[in-house]
Amino acid sequence: MALSVPRQYPTELLDTTMDQLRTLIVVHEAGTALGAARRLGREQSSVQKQLDTMNRTFSGLCGEELVLKQGRGKDALFTATGEALVELARRTLGEWSDGVRDARRRLGRTLSVGTTRYTLGFLLDAVERVTGEFGRDDVELKVTHVRTGDLFAKLRSKELDLVCGSVVVTEGEEAELFGPYEVMEWRRSGLSLLTNLPPETLPGTSFDARELPGLPLVVRRRSPGPPSTPVNCPGCPWSSRRAA
Repeated sequence: MALSVPRQYPTELLDTTMDQLRTLIVVHEAGTALGAARRLGREQSSVQKQLDTMNRTFSGLCGEELVLKQGRGKDALFTATGEALVELARRTLGEWSDGVRDARRRLGRTLSVGTTRYTLGFLLDAVERVTGEFGRDDVELKVTHVRTGDLFAKLRSKELDLVCGSVVVTEGEEAELFGPYEVMEWRRSGLSLLTNLPPETLPGTSFDARELPGLPLVVRRRSPGPPSTPVNCPGCPWSSRRAA
């Protein structure tokens, strides 16, 4: 039985740390070692030492330094190799960060909450109150803005554990849509429509869904006119539900 031989990596490459990769990224973003040092809360000499180390390492591996000094007060000049490795460093750190979060979530250490635009303000207020408590239990609370149309797809794919948002459902389809989930209804309302017709030409401030085909809703005007008039449609077969 043939034994697989472990892949060999250059020793110099193995000596490169994630902290060095982060420094390279921050220098690229800040423009100078001094600017990067300020962002990282370090001495400039510490940042410059890491740059010098990476320059020696990758000059030997790739044949070109990553960053060239431009003189006092001038931004660092990244070579073509440096630019390529900055992007590689971003992807590497990003993939590791995502992998760690995924592992924490599998162990129940991350709670991912999705929110639509209309409930984002409410949820952020709540997050401020509970973040400390979650942190003491070593649970990461992750809040993500999600489009209404993507809510259920992300729940089904398990990208989200909890949703706080508004959804529009057709009457009679609620059981099928909400069946797999535990839903807490916060508020229910009818569908509001807009029209720029004068109030006196409308059939009232509310109407039945059967009158929809004969009622212009939003019509573009070529000249300034009266503001749009909100009209409620309590008889429409839709309802707006906010659930958490």
